[in-house]
Amino acid sequence: MAVPNEKKKWTPEQIDQTVALAKANFQEGAEKLKRTVRAVYERKKKLRLEMEEKREEERHEENRRTHGLHDHFS
Repeated sequence: MAVPNEKKKWTPEQIDQTVALAKANFQEGAEKLKRTVRAVYERKKKLRLEMEEKREEERHEENRRTHGLHDHFS
């Protein structure tokens, strides 16, 4: 029967395995974080570009109404 306060001794192999697992977990987490940040960046960029395009179209339409301007095809 084990003594309750007895500390377990780790072998060098167990330490190496634990360190290797921690490194692998960290790398996996870092890759997931990079993919997530990139996806959020791309989504926000798409929304921003769509909003800018809409504002530009609205600005042109307002100019046409206000000043009677036409594009070069009209």
